[in-house]
Amino acid sequence: MHIVKKNPTTSQSKPPSKADAAKRQHHRKSRFGCLSCKKRRVKCDEAKPTCRRCTDSGVECSGYLSTAVLTAQPQASKTGKLPLIPRVAERLAIIFPPSQLAGASDEDKRSFEFFRSETAPTMSGYFEADFWNRFLLQFSRHNPAIWHSVLALSAFHELRLLSDDRPIQKVDLAPQRYALLQYNQAISNLTGRLWTSKAPTEIVLVSCVIFIAIESLVGNMPRATNHMLAGIQIARSWRKERAQSASSYLSPKFIENSVIPIFDHINQFTFAPGQAAPPISEFELALVEPESEWFTSILEARASLLRLSSRAQHFTITFGSRDEELDITKKHAEVFQKHRLLFQIQRWGAALDELLTRPMMAHVSARDQSAISLLRLQHNIMWITISNAKNANETSFDAFLTKFEAVVDLAQSVIDTECGTSWTQRWARAVVSFQMQNIPHLYLTVTKCRNPTIRRKALALLKFSFPRNRLRSMDIVIRLAERVVELEEEGLEDLTDAKGDVVPSEWARIYEIDTAPATIDGHRLEMVTFKRKIDGNGKHWREKKEYIGGPDFSQAEIGNRLVTSEGPELELEVEGL
Repeated sequence: MHIVKKNPTTSQSKPPSKADAAKRQHHRKSRFGCLSCKKRRVKCDEAKPTCRRCTDSGVECSGYLSTAVLTAQPQASKTGKLPLIPRVAERLAIIFPPSQLAGASDEDKRSFEFFRSETAPTMSGYFEADFWNRFLLQFSRHNPAIWHSVLALSAFHELRLLSDDRPIQKVDLAPQRYALLQYNQAISNLTGRLWTSKAPTEIVLVSCVIFIAIESLVGNMPRATNHMLAGIQIARSWRKERAQSASSYLSPKFIENSVIPIFDHINQFTFAPGQAAPPISEFELALVEPESEWFTSILEARASLLRLSSRAQHFTITFGSRDEELDITKKHAEVFQKHRLLFQIQRWGAALDELLTRPMMAHVSARDQSAISLLRLQHNIMWITISNAKNANETSFDAFLTKFEAVVDLAQSVIDTECGTSWTQRWARAVVSFQMQNIPHLYLTVTKCRNPTIRRKALALLKFSFPRNRLRSMDIVIRLAERVVELEEEGLEDLTDAKGDVVPSEWARIYEIDTAPATIDGHRLEMVTFKRKIDGNGKHWREKKEYIGGPDFSQAEIGNRLVTSEGPELELEVEGL
């Protein structure tokens, strides 16, 4: 900075020149500008809740640091190390002036504060802290649909925590009415804007995410799935149309980087066991480039793994789950795509290994290690699934005992990090935050790994994660896993695996499971069809039908209600949960 010495004898006689006026005058820089202006190195007008400088420039205003944070914040050391995945407590604190909550009732303010302090940190998990702890807190008061959605989710979350072991229906009715009122207002506001075509895409997608959280929390997985499918369709349409029209509220980068990955994430865990979820991205597998051999962070590795998961889903849907009659060209294309996908999965694993050898990864926290374990767990399951895709026999899974063992060990390490918390906190963190990553992977291990020791360890972890009577959908998943083990081990003969343990023969193994909702005498049930192959022929199945999830019925009652199969053999069973 240039220091200009003023001459007192001439400063009063001569007016300042334009050059002098243009020179920067000495002043004290404000430390209270918004985060976006600080990053862009421009002067902020410090308007609340979002500055006009950002709004007029079409830039997303990232909010302000609270005064307490600014005054207490020490100067960051240039040599200090940042965490691999920033903790929620270390995220930037966004302030909410009283004017922002003007007009809100005391109950609304209390519910919003509960969301800020409890629900949002719980929801954020390992990878989505920015979305839950920054975006929703900053923008919920500017959009009625998101505002009411946030209040509804907060109320349902608090209800669930207060109910503890009691069913949610037995909680005080007043909080329930408040939660339902907010949920209905959110849906009404959103549908009203959709009807007039005035709802920005990102508002619709964000609302879908919150609706999925609400329905998952109350145990209504079919409705959660419907919301997810609707969000996927909207995301697909938006990707096709964004070249013609830009987003009217936030940047396309926000949707791509912050919203769609959440759908990619929960898309893997919402579908019934054995069903392939439709990927969000539509692409030609032959045109997809292999994943990078270089990651700069765990978050980058996770984004890459999500893309691989979408390709795996696309492969499963494109070529089906069984080896049907295909012409020679399609079979060659199938084999080529399978090996290409396996190559990409292998490269991802090598890139993660390389990242973990760098000096910055020498000392990782337990939380960071859990995030890494989750990625490795998903990577192992993806390798097993694609390797066995379209294989003619279930015994092909027996060659992956080492991978299955790794899945169980990794799941155990993740679950161990939660053992220090109460059951209620673990339950909320698992259901509310979509941290159900272990569920499908443990379920697949129980049902496809026939080694008695490994599959029972996986089953024990599945039960520990979600004990009975906590969530009906999980009751069904656990009972299905148990039943597969029981049915398959009726066929223990002389077949052994690489560990020397006796495993079920091919004829006894369950290839597929179909589930369909049913109601008998007012009871909600699931009609489950377990399928085994007949004489190695994949076109004909020996089916065993059972009702799971309700009270016991007599064989005669089931016979009167059950829809018989057209297969060559039908085994009728009833199973009470």
